[in-house]
Amino acid sequence: MKSLYKRAVSLTMCAALATSAALPAFAADTEKSGKDEVVYVMTDAGGKVSGVYVVNIFDGGKMIDYGDYSDVKMLTTEDKISQNGDKITFSSDADRVYYQGTLKNTTIPWNISIRYDLDGKEYQPDELAGKSGSLRIHLKITENKSYEGYFYGDYALQTTFMLDTQKCSRIKAEDATMADVGSDKQLSYTILPGKGIDTEITADVKDFEMDAVSINGIRMNLDVEIDDEEMLNQIGDLIDGIVDLNTGAIELNDGAVELKDGSGSLKDGAADLSSGAAELDNGVKKLQSGIRTAQAGMKKLDAQSGTLSSGSSQMKKALNTINSSLSDSAVSADKVSELTAASGQIKSAISEITEGANSLQSAISYEGYADAMANKGIHISGLSAKDAQAASSLGGVIASLQSVAATLGSSEEYAAQAAVIRSQIGQLESTQSLMQANAAALAGTEAYFNALSGKAGELYQALAQLEKKYAEFDATIRQMNEQLVAIADNLTALTKAVNQVTRQYEKLDDGIQAYTAGVSQLVAGYSEIVDGVADLAVGSSQLRTGSNDLYSGSKSLYNGVASLCGGASQLADGTTELRGQTDGMDKEVEDKIDEMLSSIQGGDGDTVSFVSSKNTDVNAVQFVIKTDAIAPADEEETEEEPEPAMTFWDKVLNLFGLYDN
Repeated sequence: MKSLYKRAVSLTMCAALATSAALPAFAADTEKSGKDEVVYVMTDAGGKVSGVYVVNIFDGGKMIDYGDYSDVKMLTTEDKISQNGDKITFSSDADRVYYQGTLKNTTIPWNISIRYDLDGKEYQPDELAGKSGSLRIHLKITENKSYEGYFYGDYALQTTFMLDTQKCSRIKAEDATMADVGSDKQLSYTILPGKGIDTEITADVKDFEMDAVSINGIRMNLDVEIDDEEMLNQIGDLIDGIVDLNTGAIELNDGAVELKDGSGSLKDGAADLSSGAAELDNGVKKLQSGIRTAQAGMKKLDAQSGTLSSGSSQMKKALNTINSSLSDSAVSADKVSELTAASGQIKSAISEITEGANSLQSAISYEGYADAMANKGIHISGLSAKDAQAASSLGGVIASLQSVAATLGSSEEYAAQAAVIRSQIGQLESTQSLMQANAAALAGTEAYFNALSGKAGELYQALAQLEKKYAEFDATIRQMNEQLVAIADNLTALTKAVNQVTRQYEKLDDGIQAYTAGVSQLVAGYSEIVDGVADLAVGSSQLRTGSNDLYSGSKSLYNGVASLCGGASQLADGTTELRGQTDGMDKEVEDKIDEMLSSIQGGDGDTVSFVSSKNTDVNAVQFVIKTDAIAPADEEETEEEPEPAMTFWDKVLNLFGLYDN
């Protein structure tokens, strides 16, 4: 890579362009032996060429020059000049000799167009003098393709407009360098080699007039040093930065895709949770209805416990009475008849109690309770396990949400979504606690029913045994009428049996009393279950609402992440495209610098004559282009007077339009 560019261009260009309008012929003085050419181009005010003549400058001596001139004349000496076709010869002893030739061919390297619009209407220059309004001057200089030569690509132009500020105001020219020259505003345009110009000047004018437009051309030959090492190093750093940016954008896109997949899973999980929460809420509502129905049945059962307890107490009292009666050794026939009647009553009571215990055993079994709940649409057999499973699933969801909340909480952009998720985590934890408590309550209810059912089974077995034994006892009592004589002999055995029955029934009565107390406790405990299920119903409703909010939030999050993913993908595509477009940019910049310097440098070959290719020893060629001024025509014609003889300096001044006789 080149670190330093050196280009040869004359640093006196600005000075040459600035002074060329005054005395350009003298500015071309040089110590070299060849000649200098100053090309004068006259145009109308619109830029159309009307004539071209050349001042050729030589050192003294015998000279031969070439040019297709219509006429030639000496300017600085009275030496004789001869023209034979395109060959011009003369001889002079002067140190510097100037001669002028008028070219037949008026083609120049540039097309010059100056157009004038006043108040939006185009005017010819000769129509514009003395008018007032809003003026727009359109200057356009382009390459003249019909000219065969190299000057357009090697010569710079300086174009100068002079506007009288007493006649022109609010002057605007964006591309010009503006300067005040007395009461005039000077507008200067510098046009580099190979470059044209297309620009405008606007002004408000009154009684408009304008001096001639001056266009001066000189060969560009700058000798400048441009150190581009630091700039190219910075471009290299920029390219490296773009590569890093592209790598980071690709990694960001990959992360965004993973985040999109994760948020999609979260959205799907939230949808499943919302659906499950809706099913759970419906199930809890059915459970609440079934629990209330079961509570009503338990209350009815508890209401019957008083009858059972009272009957058992009467039974116990009757047995005590029998036992007391049997303790009296004097047993009469009437006593025996009373005993027979009482025994029949006892037998019936025992049968009723046994049937009640059998019904009670069926009523208070857990299977019966489960069947009753199933008739209400609630299958509690697996409800406890489902509650535990749901609580465990909620634990997994809570852990996932806590991870998502932690991830989102690290970004201010998703802080609001993180807060919503944390709030829903709290609701889920409350619901999880309720479901765990409900599972425990169901498990406790099953254990309680199983224990109570076992006691009821034992009670029924005891009553069945009692019924069987008492049937035998009652049969014995009934035989007493026929066996009065044998009663006395058997009284001792009967008394012993009654004592045994009485003791057994006392135990049974204790069980019945414990059972009725247990039923009462069960009713009280079931009220707590009902309250817990009511809380569970509230929690499941909140869970349903919260899960819907969570689904909506996760859906919004997914949409946002999808947008982020799309943006990250576009960013990655853009940085990849940028990386491809900037690859080799340092070489392109280096080539562009070469091209730019070449455009302002001009050619670096030998100077070529504008007049004829036969002129091979040319030191310099300079162009002076001048348009007609825009001024009112003289109203009165004056009679021409004979011009006095012109001196050499008069001729020079007249050459540049400075002679005033």
